Parts: sequence; structure tokens; C-alpha cells
Amino acid sequence: MTILIERDDAIRERNLAFAEKKEALAARDEAIQQREKALSERDKALMERDNAIAAIQYRENAMNYPLSGGSQRGSKRIPSSSIPLE
Repeated sequence: MTILIERDDAIRERNLAFAEKKEALAARDEAIQQREKALSERDKALMERDNAIAAIQYRENAMNYPLSGGSQRGSKRIPSSSIPLE
């Protein structure tokens, strides 16, 4: 009889360990989902920030260089003194 009691106790202990492991895995999965959501929200916020910065820079360049369409890089200006007058 003691063998059967020991076996039943071992089975209960194993089942309890399985249940605890299942709960721990569920908690881990929930934590991973929360982390992924937070990272996604952070990435979205960073993208919005970068887009806002780019829009501000574009407007500033357009105001500083209105005749060139806002892009001054790579263009050369010819000094007015070097243009021959006829």
C-alpha cells in the first residue's frame, strides 16, 4: 500500500510541477507580447519624430533658399562680377 501512496504522491507532485511550469510559460509569453508592443510603439514614435524633423528641415531650407527649391547642396553660383556685360 505504501508504494501506491508514494506513486500517487509523485504523480500529484509531477502534475503540480507541470501546472506551475504552464503558468510560468503563460506569464513569460504575456511579458514578451507586452515588450513587443512597447517596442512597436517606440518605433512608431521615433518614426513620427524623424518625419517631423525632416518636415521642419525642409521648410527651413525652403525659406533660406527659395529660388533653388530648398536644395542648395551641390549647386554652384556664378558670381555676378564674372558675367560679361555687353
